Amino acid sequence: KPAGLDKAVGVMGGAFMKDPVDQRWAGDPNAKAYRAWLAKYYPGADPADTLITYGYNAAVLMVRILKDCGSDLSREHINDVANNLHDVQLPMFLPGVLVNTTPQDHTIVGTLQIVRFNGKGWDPEGGPVHK
Repeated sequence: KPAGLDKAVGVMGGAFMKDPVDQRWAGDPNAKAYRAWLAKYYPGADPADTLITYGYNAAVLMVRILKDCGSDLSREHINDVANNLHDVQLPMFLPGVLVNTTPQDHTIVGTLQIVRFNGKGWDPEGGPVHK
C-alpha cells in the first residue's frame, strides 16, 4: 500500500487461502464465520494478517484430527490419523485446495491457485495447480 496499489496491478502470485478482506469472499459462509471469530476472540487484529488466517486453519485441522481420533488419543493414533487425511477442505482454504497426507508426505498445502492482482484484490488465473 505505501507505494500505491496501482503500481502492483498485474502482479501474479500463488495463493491457497481466501483473503478475508477481499470482497470476493464477503458472502462466503466460512469467511463470515472467520471474521466473526476474529471479532470475538481477537478484536484488535488486522483481518488482512495471513498468519492469523493460517493459524485459524491449522486450529480447525487439529480439531478435525482430534475428533477423528475419538477416544484413542495416543501419540501413535494421532499420528496415524494426521498422516492419512484425504480431501479435507479447510474453511479458509480456497476451493479446490484440499489437505491430503500420507505417512510418506506430510505436506498440508500441495495446491496453489495462480492469482493476479487487480488493484483491489486477487483474481484467479486458470484452475488450481497441484504438486
